Amino acid sequence: LHSFPTRRSSDLAEKPFRRKPLSHNLYHRHQLPAYATSDCLSENNLSSPILYLWAFQIASAMEYVSGRKVIHSDLATRNILLASLTCVKLTDFGLSRRLYDCYTYVGNEPKCLPWKWLDYDALKLNMFTTGTDVWSFGVALWEIWTLGDVPYPGHTLCADFMSQLLSGLHPIRPMAASDEVYQLMLCCWDTDKRGRPSFRWLKEQLGNLMQRINGHEEQDEAGYL
Repeated sequence: LHSFPTRRSSDLAEKPFRRKPLSHNLYHRHQLPAYATSDCLSENNLSSPILYLWAFQIASAMEYVSGRKVIHSDLATRNILLASLTCVKLTDFGLSRRLYDCYTYVGNEPKCLPWKWLDYDALKLNMFTTGTDVWSFGVALWEIWTLGDVPYPGHTLCADFMSQLLSGLHPIRPMAASDEVYQLMLCCWDTDKRGRPSFRWLKEQLGNLMQRINGHEEQDEAGYL
């Protein structure tokens, strides 16, 4: 894959409560859809440009969502669906909230939360911001580059876990992730929300990495070292 169709950010974010049915989740480990079992997802080629493309499109969709002052609150690969191998859709806005004249949403009702994808403030204080979605995006990147592993295996939601989270606990680097990709994850997991990047910046960085990967593949096919 050397070039991909250009899509508007708004096309990658399904409108809340008007979701059209799509065939497959991004992937479930060992249960990839038939059209996603090609060489681009084989265990021998985990750094395929398709993973960068998915990550780029998710960042683009979240840039659109956050730009309209919406907090998704449940960003994870289980809520990313494949319209085709080269087009992902951001879905499930059931926990989303619209911000108006503020930048933080504080929940006042107990609810089941996707705790392995949330930061300390969301878990302990029930406070959600765009920075919360950025943290979740970092976990989603980790899921992509592990081909669907579950973060924090063996952990349970308890005071000790949240204390470790506040002290800097985060998923370890996936074997297939480059240094640059893992650095993006670490930026998303900054314990200080103010230190986390914007989705626009994440989209730009992933776009640059995607172009670099495509350029390297073109050189390889041309016979260059």
